[in-house]
Amino acid sequence: MPPHLLAAISYHGFGHLAQTAPILNALSRRMPALRITILSAAPEAVLRSHVHCDFTLWSEATDLGVVNRGALEVLATETEAAYTRFHSDWPAKVDRMCREFELRKVDVVLADIPYLPLAAAARVQIPSVAMCSLNWADIFRYYVSTDGAAREILDVMSAAYANATVFLQPEPSMPMPDLANTRRIGPIARIGTHRADEIRQRLNIGEDQRLVLISLGGIATDFGMNAWPRCDGVTWLVQGNWNIHHPDARAWDAAGFNFIDVLHSCDAFVTKPGYGNFAEAACNGARVLYVPRHDWPEEECLVSWLPKHVPCEPLAKDIFFAGRFQQQLQRIFATTRPVAPPARGIAEAATIIAEYLE
Repeated sequence: MPPHLLAAISYHGFGHLAQTAPILNALSRRMPALRITILSAAPEAVLRSHVHCDFTLWSEATDLGVVNRGALEVLATETEAAYTRFHSDWPAKVDRMCREFELRKVDVVLADIPYLPLAAAARVQIPSVAMCSLNWADIFRYYVSTDGAAREILDVMSAAYANATVFLQPEPSMPMPDLANTRRIGPIARIGTHRADEIRQRLNIGEDQRLVLISLGGIATDFGMNAWPRCDGVTWLVQGNWNIHHPDARAWDAAGFNFIDVLHSCDAFVTKPGYGNFAEAACNGARVLYVPRHDWPEEECLVSWLPKHVPCEPLAKDIFFAGRFQQQLQRIFATTRPVAPPARGIAEAATIIAEYLE
């Protein structure tokens, strides 16, 4: 029987799917008979827009991420309460997942980065590959005072990651000094096609307009764009479900384009620090304005890495929410588009995972 890979993907924004999907696509090309099950709370349509090989969906949330208010603020107290509820029946959760793995005849687990499937894989003694630029134990430790019951939760999370067969850290990643099983690989990013002319034609955008893509990583956020002032020479490219009615905005997805082609084709990208946003911007040669989060522990490694590869500049939150960053846009437009770094982490990760499947 062909080997069976279970890919568990956090659905906390789009970054974890953006990391995992290119690996699954590469593994499917390398091993056409490979059976893939995706364990995730992400909608099937979203998964299939990224994962282009055949897979079976196991629709379930197996981790929490953090509790957010919009894309730029983490609610620490609510996050701690959510983890307390999630861990209230932890042994039963692990037991049930072990039974599911045995029923589904899972051979290898890939997790970006739910720790429950990793704990179950260790229990039933099947190989497991964790892969991410961060882990939820380090994030939990950053926001929650780890005394009493919180300490027990952290110990469970840390043990699950430590017991993975290997933990792949794509460039750039947070340091994970507590883990002895880490292995660094190159950047992971989808690469788009330049379709600026098609975008202009289909969205009725003039040749004199700069295309500026705005994306905050898949977490719904009201940033007041409908009240932004007009910006001469700029057309904002936004998601259709944001219901933006600004005269200078166009919905790229409603016109049938995919995100990565729009990113590859834009004159500037306005975003927040996050692995998917930054790695895909760098590997597609996009100029970047980013809104710092300050309270996000992954930010330091991201904002120190991005300037090495593309022109970029931080954008104060109040200026972003007011839509008054024309000067920053003009500075970034004046820069030269760089030579993009290769997304070599895709092939590296696929090679490592394939060793456990063959």
